[in-house]
Amino acid sequence: MEKLCVYCYSLNLNSEENIKCSTCGAPLNPERNMEKIKTRNPRLEKYDDTDLSKLFLPYDELVKYSFVQLYRLLKLARIRKEETYLKKEFDEYSTLKTQSLLIENLLFDKGGYVPKAIQESDISHLEYEHRRYLNRHEIRIKEALENK
Repeated sequence: MEKLCVYCYSLNLNSEENIKCSTCGAPLNPERNMEKIKTRNPRLEKYDDTDLSKLFLPYDELVKYSFVQLYRLLKLARIRKEETYLKKEFDEYSTLKTQSLLIENLLFDKGGYVPKAIQESDISHLEYEHRRYLNRHEIRIKEALENK
């Protein structure tokens, strides 16, 4: 007669010498297991509740430690996210500052002065003067090529 193992669900031949599962080695006699379950554990009975809590204290400490570790990791992730955001803001600021310094230097070279505030009209006037300058030189180059 075949008997089914309650742990790994494999079929085993039920004989006198085969009292353990051939796959996992678990006992095939469930009555014997039930007898073990019904007996009380004398090692735990001699402790009261406060002593039992001391037995589980390392688990509580481990849970607290893992919670603190998780909290620190989340805090570190928030800080890294803010640092990334601030770095992007700083990069944008440095780019704009470099552009403003370039415009100020161009204004100083071309106009001889740097205004207190640079307006959009100043930049558009610079673009207009630059185009006018390029057009004059293009006309001169065309005339020089035609005269050759």
